[in-house]
Amino acid sequence: MSMASVTIRVDADTKQKAASIAEDLGLDLSSVTRAFYKQIVREKRIPDRAARDHESL
Repeated sequence: MSMASVTIRVDADTKQKAASIAEDLGLDLSSVTRAFYKQIVREKRIPDRAARDHESL
């Protein structure tokens, strides 16, 4: 399987908090992002919670 890079922009505070939570769970942000993408593909939709959170941004 070939790999592709993804670049996103997020404010520094959000990134730091997310990284800290992921680290507490023994993960890094790349692993969390890959898992989220795989969930989207598996379910063929954006998870409801993520879609609702996006609307409030």
